Amino acid sequence: MGKIVRSTLIFALMVSLVFGNVNAGSARVRKPKLSKSKVTITIGKKKKITVKKAKPKSTKWSLTKKGKKVVSLSKKKKRSVTIRGKKAGTAIVKARIKVKKKTYTRKVKVTVRKKKPGHTDPPVVSPSPVPTAKPSAGPTASPKPSVSPNVQTIQPIVSEDGKTETYGGLNGTVDYRLTADGKEVDVTSGDIGELGRVFNTDSLYQKWTGAGNEISKQLSSGEITILKPNPDGSRTVTVSGADGGVKEKYNVKMKEGSSSSSVTLEMQKDGTDQTQIVVIAGDTITVTGADGSPIGRLQKNGDGSYTVDLDTDWARQHGFEIGRIVG
Repeated sequence: MGKIVRSTLIFALMVSLVFGNVNAGSARVRKPKLSKSKVTITIGKKKKITVKKAKPKSTKWSLTKKGKKVVSLSKKKKRSVTIRGKKAGTAIVKARIKVKKKTYTRKVKVTVRKKKPGHTDPPVVSPSPVPTAKPSAGPTASPKPSVSPNVQTIQPIVSEDGKTETYGGLNGTVDYRLTADGKEVDVTSGDIGELGRVFNTDSLYQKWTGAGNEISKQLSSGEITILKPNPDGSRTVTVSGADGGVKEKYNVKMKEGSSSSSVTLEMQKDGTDQTQIVVIAGDTITVTGADGSPIGRLQKNGDGSYTVDLDTDWARQHGFEIGRIVG
């Protein structure tokens, strides 16, 4: 199969673990969920709560009479609200979310704390060191750093019409974390480096339509395996997480009309009607739902970096984020 197909599967892994696990083209009504069920803020501080998992027609945000004394609500929208702490105490923010013909009620418990004065640490036993027969010659031990990496969320640029969110300047010298619907995928600089080979559509077309062999590719975010061609020309792709958990299976087919200059792949999750269309042409990879609904686009730039454009409705509905792993 060669490096070109393995590189395609790097992108397929991102699509299948992030894009492919959300129901972009299904008619099934998705139950809404709030981004937080419990929030703690200090007086004067703000926190934004968003609606996830569904595309609401409308959302009514409300507080009890007691809660109005503790927090205030502003920027009430069908997909979000901003909470501001007024005085110490607790409050319940209620959201009545209408999705198609059904209304769901969701709640957030908000705890507001007083601002901490300059020094509020509890008293400790004498700050003087306890005398010992022989002072230690070595330096004081430093606490071990957290195992979890530090991830800095990248803020996208929203287009003037509000329909597109753009993440620019993504490059192969940085590791990234992609999040959608609560799922996380780490994409290393090495993964991104290989991604550049995907845009060689001539080689991709020749190798995909050839006899080929089974290929297994281990990535930081899991393992992806592409099997030999099926009788209908499609290929079965299995994806597992980094922990080697339960594998998910996809049927990937190169659609009729593909050529050495433009390749269209249809990815369908096994046992479901979840289908995404991936089009690779020139320096662009476009992902849509089976019904043509926009999801995202990956653009290879002249300096070797990448730009990701996402449909704003899709991104906000599924809580999509890209973060830079810095430690």
